[in-house]
Amino acid sequence: AWTALDVVTFFSLALARGEKRVAAEFTIGLLAAALVLAAALVGAQAGVPAGLSGGKLPAQSVLFLVLAAMLRLGLYPVHVGARRILGSRWGEIESITRLASIAVAVDLLAVLALQTQVIPLRGWLTLAALAGGLVGGWKWYSASTPREQLTHMLLAQTGVIVLTFLWGGQWAVAGVIAQGLSVLLAGTVLSLYRGDVAMGHSLEFSPVVAALVLGGLPFTVGFVGALAVYSGLLQAGIWTLALPIVVVVQALLIAGALHLAFFPGQGPPQQAPFAKAGYLLGLAMPAVTGVLAGLAPDRLAALLGAAEFPGWAGMLTPEGFTALGSALLAGGIGVGLWHFWEQLQVKTAAIPHLALVSALELCWLHASLRTMYRGLARAMRACALVLEGQGGVLWALVLVIIVWLALGG
Repeated sequence: AWTALDVVTFFSLALARGEKRVAAEFTIGLLAAALVLAAALVGAQAGVPAGLSGGKLPAQSVLFLVLAAMLRLGLYPVHVGARRILGSRWGEIESITRLASIAVAVDLLAVLALQTQVIPLRGWLTLAALAGGLVGGWKWYSASTPREQLTHMLLAQTGVIVLTFLWGGQWAVAGVIAQGLSVLLAGTVLSLYRGDVAMGHSLEFSPVVAALVLGGLPFTVGFVGALAVYSGLLQAGIWTLALPIVVVVQALLIAGALHLAFFPGQGPPQQAPFAKAGYLLGLAMPAVTGVLAGLAPDRLAALLGAAEFPGWAGMLTPEGFTALGSALLAGGIGVGLWHFWEQLQVKTAAIPHLALVSALELCWLHASLRTMYRGLARAMRACALVLEGQGGVLWALVLVIIVWLALGG
């Protein structure tokens, strides 16, 4: 299924972009599928039945599957898909393929969260998630045309999903699935939204709700994931460093989504009434679902496999107050960042050290690796032409003579 998704993604992006860089994403997808196969082989040798729910996986299998999920998510620094999306119907197709890749990775992480052993590379993955959240969140917020930077929003939310998986504790399963639902629902609304046309505020309802869902505000499905990650960080004792960063990332996500919600655009289709109705319904359904799923977090978590997840009445604990306060703080900062977006853009443009964010995006590293890969491929093709061309027999005789001399010596 992963390989089929990679093939569909490859051809859709190749038709949309016509760029050779699509091959890098296809290669990473195939590498992720190979890691899944390697994990299955290791599990089979250890006597674990087929299927991740068949028993406790060996540590090596868990490592392979975690790495496969990180590649599938496009976690920093393998986020080769985080780049400008075309502003056309192909951009919507590209967004859908990104969301599909995130969906299958979230499903894998939710199953891995059921494994009780220590997650390998936990410290390094935590640093990668925090860095990806900050880089993706800042690029998403500072974009002059936010709809073209949806992949950076996905990069930031990917970091939050991975943190929930790593530190969610007993609520990791529910938290990962809730974070995945929030990005799928909000991402669908934001990718389909065609901008504000100054026809009243009714059209902006769905993207504004999507911003709240994405930021993990109370009474949304995103808050279930936020409660899991905030509580886990508090219990693990690393909240002094990680929790403020998560709050900043959530604030940047909200600010960027609000910027998109009120960004000028062409608005809904006006030619056919059915097309306009379908457009509005396509925006409203995911947004309303994101709210309805968050009204009763205990019931939602029970459906997602966390029966002990507290309801609103059971959140009168230090963890509950921390999560609620952090979510509201992120929402307040996000609204402030959105409201003063133009003023902050003018001021930050004069700050030289913010160029470090562009360097941390690692576009230069990805370009260098692509250049090295193409150079190696050209060298291999040249060698193949030499060895398989008209002088192939001569090279074979030379090789035989070298081997004969080496053995005779």
